[in-house]
Amino acid sequence: MLRTVRIAVRTVRTAFKMTLHAIRTTSTAVKMTLHAFETTLNGVRITLHAIKTSLNAFLTTLNASQTVSTAVKVTLNASELTSSAARMTLHALRTILNALRTIPLAIQAVLTSSDYNGHRQRGGLAMWTVFLTTAILMAPPAEPAHVHPAETPAAQAATPAPRNENLPPAEEQAKAALEKSPRHGEYVDIKLPSGGTPIRTWIVYPERKDKAGVVILIHEIYGLSDWMRGVADQLARDGFIAVAPDLISGLGPNGGGTDSVSSRDDVVKLVRGLTPGDATARLNAVRDYAIKLPAANGKSATLGFCWGGGQSFAFAAAQPGLNAAVVFYGVSPEAAEMAKIKAPVLGHYGGDDARVNATVGPAEAEMKKLGKTYEPHTYEGAGHGFLRAQNDRDGANLKATQQAWPRTLAFLRQHLK
Repeated sequence: MLRTVRIAVRTVRTAFKMTLHAIRTTSTAVKMTLHAFETTLNGVRITLHAIKTSLNAFLTTLNASQTVSTAVKVTLNASELTSSAARMTLHALRTILNALRTIPLAIQAVLTSSDYNGHRQRGGLAMWTVFLTTAILMAPPAEPAHVHPAETPAAQAATPAPRNENLPPAEEQAKAALEKSPRHGEYVDIKLPSGGTPIRTWIVYPERKDKAGVVILIHEIYGLSDWMRGVADQLARDGFIAVAPDLISGLGPNGGGTDSVSSRDDVVKLVRGLTPGDATARLNAVRDYAIKLPAANGKSATLGFCWGGGQSFAFAAAQPGLNAAVVFYGVSPEAAEMAKIKAPVLGHYGGDDARVNATVGPAEAEMKKLGKTYEPHTYEGAGHGFLRAQNDRDGANLKATQQAWPRTLAFLRQHLK
């Protein structure tokens, strides 16, 4: 009996130990679970903190973007105001200049109307009228009412004059004119006798049943541009085979021409780098090619602008077979070269182009002395490059174009028929 009790006690003790061990094991597991949960909770806190930091950074960036946007709007508004003020100032200055130009005429009229044999009172009244008119014109204009910047562009933007299709396009009209043209235009490569890169040349043909004279267009110092091609298209419309070479072909990057050069300034450098001998050799190659075209009648003329205008005049001295030369605001050659000229020369010059015009008078005198034909025309108020910049100078450039182009056509038709 006692033995049985002892065995039972031992069993209970063993069971109790096992239970106690299980409790301890469970406690450890619970602690580990709690530790894992606490670690996870800390991770969640760190993640939430990172999200909060990112959100704050995004809000800061958004505020900065709004600030930049506001600054850009303010800058644009200020630019529009400055542009409007500049246009108003320029208009006022032009008005004053036009008024000042009338003063000598008015004073002369006063002196003429004054009768110093007994009618001084009437002359004095006229003189006072001139002075009062001048004072009114010279007075500062009243400050204009404030206009919100957003309303100014539509009201004050310059509206280009619609194109007269009987004239070459202005620079800003050239691309549209080329796209609209029904005439056949193409690029050809003209070989140089000396070899090297061929001269890339734009040719436009007139729509006519008989053969036509060739007009070689010599580009400005800006190279073969869309505007130059637009002028060529106009010449073809007017009945000529228009040939416009890119005279810096092969001189640009990778042997290219005007199109290969990244900036207008770089084109200018390349054009200025052409020697007179280079220019003449290239123009001779173009002329030899053009007058042999099946549609050509064998006669040729040059028509040049700016740098090309000077080259047109010079080529008349270098090429005895040339039938005519037209110069648009280009400098004249030296007197010694003029003795070689056989072709008649027509010149067009802006009245406000003193650099070029300083060479016109001496050339006119020398050509007259030599018995050569040189017909210069100067257009009052027009500037250098007036045929390209037709919408500039308050209509003076357009007026010059309207007068110069018909004269050019009549001259070419006379000598290329």
